[in-house]
This record gives sequence, structure tokens and C-alpha cells, in this order.
Amino acid sequence: MSWGAHSVFSALGADAYQFNSRGGIVYGRTFSAAKVGKNIRTYLMDGKKSNGFFPATDTGCKDNFLAGKVPFAVIGNWEWADYVAKGFTMNLMPVPGVADGTYGHMFGSVSGALLTTFAAKHGTEAGAKSLLTNFFASTDGQVRYQALEKRPPAEKGAQSDSTVSAAQRGFGSAASLAGIPQIGAFLNSNKGGANYWDSAPAFWTAVLIDGKDPVKEASKLAAIWRVNVEAGKADL
Repeated sequence: MSWGAHSVFSALGADAYQFNSRGGIVYGRTFSAAKVGKNIRTYLMDGKKSNGFFPATDTGCKDNFLAGKVPFAVIGNWEWADYVAKGFTMNLMPVPGVADGTYGHMFGSVSGALLTTFAAKHGTEAGAKSLLTNFFASTDGQVRYQALEKRPPAEKGAQSDSTVSAAQRGFGSAASLAGIPQIGAFLNSNKGGANYWDSAPAFWTAVLIDGKDPVKEASKLAAIWRVNVEAGKADL
């Protein structure tokens, strides 16, 4: 479990990267392994091994929920239709934090369009810029685009449009409360020994499946993520 598990990591005190009060990245700092290990023992473990709720893929959470084995599911926009098809009416919210009124940080749930040098090299830069600013960034453009992609519209006028689904509104609300940028330069780096996408599920397997000490495993994970963030700075 990697993408969806960051909300849970964060709720327990383990963010993949740290922010200062102004929203900037703090380098050379990571989470407290002792705090996270204590929270895992308190809130996730009962002396028994996991039933696979956090396996090495992002499907176990969904499968457990649809099978009625767990009361909650950590989901993404692309999965909404599957739950509706099973007859569920979902109540969407960020993963609640350990402290009252706090939430685990989730990777931002928006879509983006980039203008590349391809347009300039082929004489279509003006048209491409117009498409981005006058269509994709407009209320009409966002409504039409997100009717297909199903993510929360990034433009304020589109967010209140009557055609926006309850799912899109719910995901948008959750993202506004707890969303952080998904920074590939940090998450994809393996300078610490493994990238985020591999180290995250490996941690849950070690702690919840193999029964290893959560503090010791959290300490290893903290070191990996700290080095990856420092190394990724050069790629921003």
C-alpha cells in the first residue's frame, strides 16, 4: 500500500516530506520514529497479525471493504464508480489524525495541463497557450474535461456547477482540507535505498504481516525518506 497509505502514514505522524509554516519543504528533517511506532501499536495493532488490509498493492483496502471485513476504505477518484456499482453511498473525508481536528495529508487530487516546447518548435505555441488559458482554465473547460476524467475541477466556477458529481465534490472537499503536492522528485528517488513506492508497502508488510518492531522499522523508513528528499531537491 503506497499511494493511498500516505494519508495513514501522515495521520500516525509519518509524512514523506516535511513542510514549514509557510508551506515550504524542510530538508534534512524527518518524522519521529518513536512517535509513529507508538501510534501504530496504539491504533493499528491488537496483538494479532494483519488480515492484509495494507498489502504491497493498493487493492487490499478496497477488497477488504467490499467484502465487509473493514468499515473504511482509502480510495482514489478513479475507484469511485466501482463502489457505486456495488450499491454504496460513500461519505468522503480525509483520514483522521491522532489528534482531534487533524487529518493525514493526502496527495493532491487535481489534474494539470503543461505547455511543452513541442508547440513552440512547431509553430503552434500561441494556439496552445490559448487552449490552456481560455479553455482548460475556464469554467466551461473544466466542467467538460472533468465530466470525462471524473476528478474535482480545479477552477472555482466549475466546482459549483450542477453537473459536478457528489464524488467530485467530496474528493475536492477532502483535498482542500488535507491535500499536499505529490512531488515525484522526492517520491521516485531511491538514494536512501528504496523509493517511496517500494519502501511504503515494505514497511506495512514488515510491521503488520511479519510482526517486526514498528519503532525500529519506522526508524529505517525515516532515514530512507530523509535521504530521498535531500537527493530530490536537485531535480525540482
